[in-house]
Amino acid sequence: MSARSILRALTPLGWLAAAAAALALGFVLLGGLGFRWDPLNLQHKRLEAARIQARDATAVAAAQADARRIETEGAAAQAQRVDHYHHMTGTADRATTAAVAQARSVEDADQPLENRRADRLRDHDGELCRIAPDLDGCAGAAGLAGGGDTPVRLATLPAEPTAVDLDAAYLLRGAQIVACDGARRLAVETLLAERAMQDAQVRRRD
Repeated sequence: MSARSILRALTPLGWLAAAAAALALGFVLLGGLGFRWDPLNLQHKRLEAARIQARDATAVAAAQADARRIETEGAAAQAQRVDHYHHMTGTADRATTAAVAQARSVEDADQPLENRRADRLRDHDGELCRIAPDLDGCAGAAGLAGGGDTPVRLATLPAEPTAVDLDAAYLLRGAQIVACDGARRLAVETLLAERAMQDAQVRRRD
């Protein structure tokens, strides 16, 4: 059967199938040559979306890494501040303990204080305790002072104070001032560091 006879024998449906086959073959040949039929530019849009997604993922990963770095640096700085506070208060406590021990070794250590002097000092201790009754060392103290983890200690005189009791109270109050000021400084520096870290994270996100 000749090609002309075959063409004459084709029905309209056959012609449609032949045209579709020829079109498919043409696409295959053109695809092999690098041609892409994309009238809506979908391939470019998919590539652009993939690039944007990869860029966003990189930005998120960088932000997370930067946040971890800021947190790590903040934790290290806080540990240094806490170590400094404990070193300072420990040094003050050791110096105070040595000074109190030395005061107890003097000859007049057990000499009772003159009554009027002792009463005047005890009255002042009582006034301080009335002003701040939660101070550790005051008779009315009940729990932690100011909601803190460690109550503030106030050295006071006993009922029948001696010379060494006065010396010890003076020395201990000095150490307590050092500890209290150190705790205040630690709290302030911690707060400022936390705010600086939060500001840095906000700037990084912006």
